[in-house]
Formats: sequence, structure tokens, C-alpha cells
Amino acid sequence: IFLVLMVWKSFASGLSAAPWQELIATVIPVSHRGRFFGISRLGGQLLGIGGASLAAIILARLPYPRNFAACFALGSLGVILSYVFFLWTIEPSSPPNSTPHHTLSEYLGRLTSILRDDRNLRTYLLSRYLAYFGGMAYGFMAVYAVQRFGLNDASAGIFTAILLASSVVGFAVWGPLGDHLGHKRVLEMAGTIWLLALVIALVASGYMAFYFVFVLMGFGVSGTLVSDLSIAMEFGPENERPTYVGLLRTLTGPAVFFAPLTAGALIQWLGYQPMFVISLILGSSGLLLLWRRVVEPRGRSLPARPISIGPSE
Repeated sequence: IFLVLMVWKSFASGLSAAPWQELIATVIPVSHRGRFFGISRLGGQLLGIGGASLAAIILARLPYPRNFAACFALGSLGVILSYVFFLWTIEPSSPPNSTPHHTLSEYLGRLTSILRDDRNLRTYLLSRYLAYFGGMAYGFMAVYAVQRFGLNDASAGIFTAILLASSVVGFAVWGPLGDHLGHKRVLEMAGTIWLLALVIALVASGYMAFYFVFVLMGFGVSGTLVSDLSIAMEFGPENERPTYVGLLRTLTGPAVFFAPLTAGALIQWLGYQPMFVISLILGSSGLLLLWRRVVEPRGRSLPARPISIGPSE
């Protein structure tokens, strides 16, 4: 039953992701979306630290399974409260939707035509695929440091705390920077920071270097999280924004799923350092592709246009 509920939760999250992003794009102007995501992630991170502390107390003081039930109940109350604020959101008035209704096959054909005709979107998708596999070492960094230098389990907790602290700072910085410079530029800078963290992890001769590695990791991943969400809303014409967002989220899903599995397999076959080298090569390739071939979508934003399905697309 628990596994079924987790699958249902993941399915519902995927189903609501594109409409939620479209609502944000409608309510928050493009000049403020980076700040919105940065502030919301910053607040979520700080509340998460408090929630984790409260969960630790509950898990220690209540017997199993009441301790987990209490944590799930408090989490449910938090979600319900978030929907109360969600209901207070006021969407700006817009003209009636004049887009004709299309069948499922016509809509799928439209998705194919978008991928065929929008070279910038295809290039961005390829760069993100490479970046996701270039980031496959992220979840194994603490384990690698602990095993290589014979550290105790408390060191992993310290690394996690550093990661959280630097990401909190990152969320406060990257949001306004993305609004000012464009989110493609933020993705480039955040990707460079991640590659620097990988290089330091590869050449480090002592565990002290990993404190700096986790500072870089937290700062870099916060920029990626903020701008990857924001830039997806800037591709394509305005009246097709939900289609573009859904397409980006769906097509990058396999990379998000398989990257850590690939990393685990490479560690078993080759070891940690070869996996880090492969991650570095893939991440560098994705960053180079993003830098040289992807055009900042905000600078080439398209007006709303009628959607036609057919060979002329």
C-alpha cells in the first residue's frame, strides 16, 4: 500500500507540474521569475531544516509506527496549508482561448513538429541530457569522501549541513541574477561551479578539500534548480508555453531517472574516480553545448500565434 501511494504521489506530481508552471508564468512576469523561485526555494530550504529537526525529535520520542504516522500527518497539514494560499492566488484576466480543439493524434503530431522545427529547443534538450549525466556523481560525493579518507558517519552529516547552508545562500543570489542576466547565463555559471567541484574532488589529497567541494556543490545546484525551472517558461510562443514546459519536463525525465543508476553501475564496474571522470566529460560537453549553441530564449521570445496542425508546420 505504501509503494502504491508513493507511485500515486509521483504520478500526481508529474500531472500537476506543467499546469503549476503555467500558472506561475501567468502570475509572475518574466522579469521576476528568478527571484520568485529563488525566494521560494530559500524559504522551503529554511523550513525544511526546521521540519527535519522536528521529525528527528518525533522519531526519537514516539514508538514505531506512531512516530512515522505523526510525521506524515504533520506533512499533510503543511500541504493542505499550502493549498489554502494557492486558492488565494488571483490569475490576471486573459482573452477567451480561441485555440481550436485537437485530437490526441493531432496534439502528438504538434509535439513532433515542435521538436523538428525548433532547433534551439532540441539543442537545449541535448545539453540538459549531458548535464544530468554529468551530474550523476552528485549523490555519491559524500560516500566517496567517507570511504576514501576513512571518515566516520558524522562527517557525512557535516557535509550535508554545508551543502544545505551553501544552497540557501545560492537561492538568494541566483534568482535576482537570473532575472538580470538571463537564466541561460546562470545555468552556465552553475554548471561551471559543479565541474570545478568535480575536479577538486578528483585531485584532493585530504578530506578538508571536501568541505569546499560541498560549498561549491550547494551553490551550483541551487543555480541549476532556479534557472532550469525558469528558462523552460521562455521557450516558444506564449500560447504554447504549457506544451513547451510539458515537453521539456517529459523528455528530460529519463535522464533524471537513469543518471544515478548509471553512476551506481559505473562505480561497481570501474570505481568512484573513473565514474567522476566520465561525469566530468559529460558535464563539460553539456556546458560547452549550452554556451556555444543554445540561444538565450528570452532574447528571441515569440508572440502568441495560432496553432495549426499539418504539413505546413
